[in-house]
Amino acid sequence: MKSLRLLHITDLHRKEKVRINSSDIIGDFKDNTIPAKYNSIVTDNWEDNCIKAILQWERLHSKIDAIICTGDLGDKGIVTTIEEGVSFLNLLCDKLSIEKTNLIICPGNHDLERDKGDSAFTNFETMLQKEGFQSFCTKEDIKIVKIKDISIFAINSCLGGTAQSLFIDKYKEIICNLTDDEDKEIRKQLDSLCQNYMVDYLDIPIIGNEQIDKLERDITNMDDNDSAIILMHHNPYPNKSVEFRPYCNTIDSGKTLSRLRGTNKNIFILHGHIHFEDSIITFSPKNRNNFVASIGGGALNNANGSMVAILEFFFTDTGNHILTNVYKISKNSSGFELDGHYSIYDNKLTTKQMKIDYDKPLKDNPGLIFSQLLTETNNPEKDDLLKVLLKDPAIKIDRKSTEDYQQWYISKH
Repeated sequence: MKSLRLLHITDLHRKEKVRINSSDIIGDFKDNTIPAKYNSIVTDNWEDNCIKAILQWERLHSKIDAIICTGDLGDKGIVTTIEEGVSFLNLLCDKLSIEKTNLIICPGNHDLERDKGDSAFTNFETMLQKEGFQSFCTKEDIKIVKIKDISIFAINSCLGGTAQSLFIDKYKEIICNLTDDEDKEIRKQLDSLCQNYMVDYLDIPIIGNEQIDKLERDITNMDDNDSAIILMHHNPYPNKSVEFRPYCNTIDSGKTLSRLRGTNKNIFILHGHIHFEDSIITFSPKNRNNFVASIGGGALNNANGSMVAILEFFFTDTGNHILTNVYKISKNSSGFELDGHYSIYDNKLTTKQMKIDYDKPLKDNPGLIFSQLLTETNNPEKDDLLKVLLKDPAIKIDRKSTEDYQQWYISKH
């Protein structure tokens, strides 16, 4: 059996640090009172509490293999805010003992520099490269990383705001014969008509034909497993939020999803942007052999309800998807803690359909290791038994800190 565990963080939206002058607050410290504007800086260690909760999950389950970040490290592409986001990535890698090559990043719309006419990811790219992070994408350069033989594709869904967008290409084509002064006059008139005409356009989420073509080709040609993981910032489907937004999903998501379903692979799209957890699983009525799962992560910050997610994938030795567990670690008034989990699995193999009767062996014995239970249940397929055990909430699995699931200790609540 193959397994893969990913820590998903998104939408950090880090702000510039407030520089505290000690002379400003020394009197307040003497009186044991701290001004509200300094309180969170002085007393709150939410980052440490978040990491402690992640490490606690590792102690109960298994080592996290990689970290994925689906964008919005900073705020509006401001270099100092991206520095703060990258600093947190460094902290995560250090505390979780994750190599920087195993931190995979795609950009968000707030990683774009908004003060440039054409807009760019210059600050984003520069800061990541400076700190030694290489597994990230910008523009249309899809980054493909293999972690434990599972392919992860990081793509850019923010093309609406870059110089590569069709809008800006067309604009430049139209004005190509104008002088600089004439160009400035046109931009001035556009500004007078719509103060934020360029800024508004930056938030149109687009994947683009080049990325769609490459994704379809590369995923179709995979022959080592039946699943692929795609990272993007924007949600490909409309979500359950009641907040009104001009664009509730990527504007070319229909084309993207149709082409991905046509690969006959199981696709897991991990994204951010919406600031809350949301999952949608779709498949074709004509072909239920594969599915597309869209899994949105909540924003990670100091607010109650902010979260990280840990995704635990299980595959057969031949690379076929068995089951994926999604664990949520959320912040409440007392800190970060596990906030439940749910499972994603294909609907061909369910407990009822496979009819594996493991109740009697577990009733007769307080607990069995997996290989013993396999024999006691008349030797069904190992992967079938593993799937129903992972899916059954009444089953308790003690992994004994081993990846060898045949040595896992199985009991029933």
